[in-house]
Amino acid sequence: MSIEPIFGGNMLEQKPVQKIQHFSDWVIWAGIVLSLILGALYIVSASPLNSKSVRLPDIDSSIFIYFGYGIRAGMTPYVDMVDHKGPLLWTIEWLGLTLGNGNMTGIWALEWIMMFVDLMLLFLCARFFIKNRAVCLLAVGISITPIVHLYQGGNFSEEWSLPFILLSLYIFIDYFNNNKLTLFRIIACGACMGAVLCI
Repeated sequence: MSIEPIFGGNMLEQKPVQKIQHFSDWVIWAGIVLSLILGALYIVSASPLNSKSVRLPDIDSSIFIYFGYGIRAGMTPYVDMVDHKGPLLWTIEWLGLTLGNGNMTGIWALEWIMMFVDLMLLFLCARFFIKNRAVCLLAVGISITPIVHLYQGGNFSEEWSLPFILLSLYIFIDYFNNNKLTLFRIIACGACMGAVLCI
């Protein structure tokens, strides 16, 4: 009787070198994910929404936060509060304030998650052109510097749109490089476009 591991193949029949290679791949990917999480934390640490900040949110950000508080208080967007931004942005603000129990730290936590997704998608897009994972990670690390400068405290509509744009970019690059296109990917690109239009 043989025991089949989750990832396929019989571990008892694998050679020690294959086991080490499999383990080292996991360690490398764990290091990449940890690096991207720390990179995202570095970017969002500039946000005035984190609990350690003494700065006030920017004008646009404070309007978005106001809409989140308004929805939590039972106000209706576009009836009781008016702005030209889309409903997905107000939903994100409401969700962040709800997760933070009325505190802006919940929005900051969502920013951290979205920034990690952004960096991961940048890394995966870079992998289409550069096969060396360390060089891809370096490229993403270099891109963090202008992101921090352009971030300007965060909680902008552009920041919330970026993961949807990068996911579409990843799908398009994969299509042009590998001719990989499925109905699910077409629907995902359409959903990403709809999300960006609703922010």
